[in-house]
Amino acid sequence: MKRVLAVDLDGTLVRSDTLVESLYLLIKSKPWSIFLVPLWILSGRLNFKNQVASRAEIDPARLPIDSSFLAFLRRERAMGTRLILVTAAHESIAKRVSEHFKIFESFLASSDTYNLKGVLKINMIKEISSGFYYAGNHKVDLEVWAHSKGAVVVGDRQLKMEVEKITEVLHWFPPRSSYLRVLFRALRAHQWSKNLLLFLPLFLAHQYTDHTKILDTFWACLCFSLVASSVYLINDIFDLDSDRAHPLKSKRPIAAGDMSLLSAALIAIGALVMGFAGSYFMCQALLPYLCIYFFITLIYSIRIKKVAIVDTFTLALLFTWRIESGGAVSETQVSFWLMAFSIFFFLSLAFAKRASEIRTAKNSGKKEILGRGYLTSDIEIVSLLGVTTGISSIVVFTVFLYHNITTSLYKSPVYLLGVCVCLLFWVTRVWFKVGRDQLDEDPIGFALKDKASYISLCMVIVFTCLAMFF
Repeated sequence: MKRVLAVDLDGTLVRSDTLVESLYLLIKSKPWSIFLVPLWILSGRLNFKNQVASRAEIDPARLPIDSSFLAFLRRERAMGTRLILVTAAHESIAKRVSEHFKIFESFLASSDTYNLKGVLKINMIKEISSGFYYAGNHKVDLEVWAHSKGAVVVGDRQLKMEVEKITEVLHWFPPRSSYLRVLFRALRAHQWSKNLLLFLPLFLAHQYTDHTKILDTFWACLCFSLVASSVYLINDIFDLDSDRAHPLKSKRPIAAGDMSLLSAALIAIGALVMGFAGSYFMCQALLPYLCIYFFITLIYSIRIKKVAIVDTFTLALLFTWRIESGGAVSETQVSFWLMAFSIFFFLSLAFAKRASEIRTAKNSGKKEILGRGYLTSDIEIVSLLGVTTGISSIVVFTVFLYHNITTSLYKSPVYLLGVCVCLLFWVTRVWFKVGRDQLDEDPIGFALKDKASYISLCMVIVFTCLAMFF
């Protein structure tokens, strides 16, 4: 007799919840439906599933799949195992998934009249085979595993150990990474380095011995990081479809299914509340700047990023706004020269990011970037603008060396020419990487992994110290 393997859908075959995915599609296509959701939930979970399923047709091809688990199922099918898709999701979803993968003999799912969970789920599987094996991913599946001949576990070690107490574990598919690591990736913790720009006005004014101002700026940096992370999560939620179609962005936690949409939304709200609460209680001078930053980044994520050229100018503005915010927190005047340099410098990096994305799309045979306002034919003009603005930032810095303020702050300003050379080298290196298709992420992320960038930074510090003390 052939072995029967009942396979769970949500969290097992699919690395997400199809109900939440369907709800996301519904709200995205019909935003007004969000006001009906509470009424559907109050009328019962079964009605909620029916209402969502009848209004949103999920595409199985866009769902994040556990590729290693799918490969295992295909091997089992090739060896003659009968695969049955068993899920509490609506039958319309189960049907589309079953037809898409073409490996399941049949499926069992919730209908308009019953919710396939608990005892009902066990009994319906037993009607097909009393000696079935079951593949699941959650503690709620323990009841099903207790009636099975063996288990395929998709989950952490703790779940595997609990399953081993009640049945034999035939195969185990552990998580790809720890939740803490997934959380830091989703929050884009490496991007927090951008918020160190808040310290720039303080250090350029040589007030680095003022411990009170340093502490205030530290709190401001932390609040900025929390608010920025909340916007990154919101952005990833809005960009879910385009991220899943992107060769690199498809690996982001939400797009890959490592973090659920619901968890992402809750964490985004939590980070936002903590950021603004921290600003209110620890650094009130930052609050208006933080509000403006959040507003601009939110509008950027929803709309501006889809408008060519305007998006890059907005990114440059956000970097410059960090510097202005740092000046407000430390009560340090931000000079015209610093603002001008910042706008040109970060505009160049924004163009580098877009040029890299355009090249990736072009190499994939596409004519435009999904979710952006650029065509692949724009690569030359975008690269030209990026190189030009990068050189312009160095010119601004060089002219600044001849200003009176420089001689008042530095003992030997001539050493700052070394800083110009280092900056010119780094900007040139970034654009060489873009031209060679070697910049796979934004320039800041690239700099954090690039040894030459760290050497350049060290040289900048050396030349600055020489200018200050010798």
